[in-house]
Amino acid sequence: MGAEKSLTLIAGSETAPRVPGGRLRVLDRFSSPAGLALRTFLTRNRVPFEWIDIDADPLARFLLGAVAPSDREVEDRLAGVRLPVLLLADGRRLEAPSRLEVARAVGLPTRPTQSEYDLAIVGGGPAGLTAAVYAASEGLRTVVLEREAPGGQAGASARIENYPGFPEGITGLELTRRTYEQARRFDAEFILVNEVTAADPSAREPFRLILLDGTELRSRSVFLATGVEYRFLDVPGVAELTGRGVCYGSQVSEAFLYRGRELFIIGSGNSAAQAAVYFARHARQVNLLVRGDSLDRSMSQYLVRQVNAVPNLSVRFHTELAAAEGSDRLESVVLRNHRTGTETRVPADGLVILIGQKPYTDWADGLLARDGQGFLLTGPDLPPVVGRARTARSARARPTAFRASSGSQWPLARPPLLLETSVPGVFAGGDVRRGPPKRIASAVGDGALAVQLVHTYLGLHAAADARALNGAGVPKDVAVGAGFLNQLAS
Repeated sequence: MGAEKSLTLIAGSETAPRVPGGRLRVLDRFSSPAGLALRTFLTRNRVPFEWIDIDADPLARFLLGAVAPSDREVEDRLAGVRLPVLLLADGRRLEAPSRLEVARAVGLPTRPTQSEYDLAIVGGGPAGLTAAVYAASEGLRTVVLEREAPGGQAGASARIENYPGFPEGITGLELTRRTYEQARRFDAEFILVNEVTAADPSAREPFRLILLDGTELRSRSVFLATGVEYRFLDVPGVAELTGRGVCYGSQVSEAFLYRGRELFIIGSGNSAAQAAVYFARHARQVNLLVRGDSLDRSMSQYLVRQVNAVPNLSVRFHTELAAAEGSDRLESVVLRNHRTGTETRVPADGLVILIGQKPYTDWADGLLARDGQGFLLTGPDLPPVVGRARTARSARARPTAFRASSGSQWPLARPPLLLETSVPGVFAGGDVRRGPPKRIASAVGDGALAVQLVHTYLGLHAAADARALNGAGVPKDVAVGAGFLNQLAS
């Protein structure tokens, strides 16, 4: 990208945290993956900042203290700086900061304020945010733990046009921001970045969760809304150039950087179409790469019409990526016609990959029951406890036409509640659970229903379940308590 984009102010919303005393600056090279991650993190959390490209703007070198008589001396001084650099308004300077360090420096909430909660929601996407609204409005002491920013992947959506109540459409960032503010108005508490890394497997009523900084968080129930993560593309050059012109997800906050440039997007689903239409407002040319011969089978019709109506957006059917090439950043892509095998190398300024998603549940292996694709099993889908006879009625209620992961079966005599996982008192909803269509409206419904089920659990089952699981007759391999989140920090 050119030097004309070296100085950019990203404006936050009225509710964004403000750095006391003045502006926040991010200094880095344009081709830095860590710099892209930092800019995305600040933008998603609505923190206003100024980004300065150290290779294109002399101000950057002055701010870094790298001004010297010769270019060689400047480069020598820059070599000792760990990028990206975050310059705070109070004069502090953070080199290559972690997300937790950044969050605390700009005033985002990272620590619990109460000793115990009624409901801990893990994940701040549509399901988690909706659960927070309903739980907090009904008087439950509610905390939401989100790894990056409220909104989840839905918050990064370029345009949502099929959500009820918004006939003109709405950006994912705006839709989830409104729900976030609504939850906060009801006194739901949010903890950002300081995610769950482990849990005490012997603790129940309340569960004890251990956060990234060692803080203990106690909660009488848990709702898992961890959502999905992008599927990676195993093609030469993609991994090496990710963050250097190649990205997963739409990264709409970076769209202005493609003004006058050529962009390639891989994917044939709704997310790819939304990103293509949005980026086409800024880029000179957008190319949508599709392996099939039509968009009709994988894309909503209203999006097919939009894609076909954009003059600077072309769809290349029967096309796949053979390689991404470049030295410091992406320079070209090699495209392959998968019917003829013909390969063509073309210049490229950016590559966006949207080839599907998988549930974010690798941490749950052996701890929570999952199906063969990794989605969490809940309610009637759960396999019964080992050694307990299945009645004809329970067999009909719990289909077994899928493979459940080992280590987690329903351990109690009572049947699980509808969204309850294989750990009693731990619920799951939204894209992470098996069954519902992967739509924002479905996730919102799960979030609202989960709160009703939490009320039922806390009022009728919590104390009795704790006694039963601590007593005799519970199979040792399924009495896992709160070990459901024994995961590593990402």
